Amino acid sequence: MFSPIFWSDTIQRNSGRQLWEDHSVSVTLNSLRESYFIRDYDSDFATGRRSHLVYALPSQGISFTQLNPGGPEPVTYLEYARRDISSGTQQGAMNALGHANRAVHLVMDKLLKIYKLDAWAKAPFPVRAELLGDIGAFPTRIVSRLNRARNFMEHDYTFVEVDRAADFVELAELFLTVAYPFFHNGTIGVYVGTKENPLCEEWFLEPQGKGVAVADIKVESYLDLPTMRIPYNIQRPHEVKPRFIVPLTRGSQAEWMPYLDLLVYCTRRRALRLPQPDSRGPGVYLLRHSLEFGMAE
Repeated sequence: MFSPIFWSDTIQRNSGRQLWEDHSVSVTLNSLRESYFIRDYDSDFATGRRSHLVYALPSQGISFTQLNPGGPEPVTYLEYARRDISSGTQQGAMNALGHANRAVHLVMDKLLKIYKLDAWAKAPFPVRAELLGDIGAFPTRIVSRLNRARNFMEHDYTFVEVDRAADFVELAELFLTVAYPFFHNGTIGVYVGTKENPLCEEWFLEPQGKGVAVADIKVESYLDLPTMRIPYNIQRPHEVKPRFIVPLTRGSQAEWMPYLDLLVYCTRRRALRLPQPDSRGPGVYLLRHSLEFGMAE
């Protein structure tokens, strides 16, 4: 059975700073679900380290124009690997494996820097992979096989099968596809409601790299549901004084892990989330794009 198909020339999405100023338009649960993660409505939200959360709304994002200024980008290393493996030779396979591995290492190092985990930047690859896997950034077990294969080739002076190297190149490409949402509007701040605190909090990475800041946010508008209250029209002051800061050190890992877990979850789930149906109902929404340049008068 085919879903209904709807054409539109624009598509509207609620952002973290969306203001519902038109009082003739009621704020509903469905309108909030476009941007929020809500307990009992997003099945994987309030689980594990997030089991005490009621809602979450991304409040701050980070985007990069370059990941490696002055050097090859991860996608450049990946392109080198593709060219090498296309030769079908043993030399090409060995070179391809090295380039694919560099792409993966570069992405992991940059992701650690986003989350201010500089203390792990020089750690062995297995330690970095385990940490990023623990906070839910992406599956890392299979990527670790790429690193082991490259190390085995380099340190034991062995050959690598061309087909196996080709598999690793494709694996690196899949890894970059999963990881790049963190570099394009990746979540580094979230408005949060918890079972313990009826007020709205913001969890965000402190700009000076001191750690994860937790601040109380004043809110005047709420959507009242049978089991919870969800704030909207959140107007955050430019400067917010944190109630406390959790340092991102090795010794405090148990304390900061739940905060980073939520930031990572929001980034991953936003990349996978489909839009909520509008008044047209469930179906397939087709969007026409146009780009026009005009001369300034």
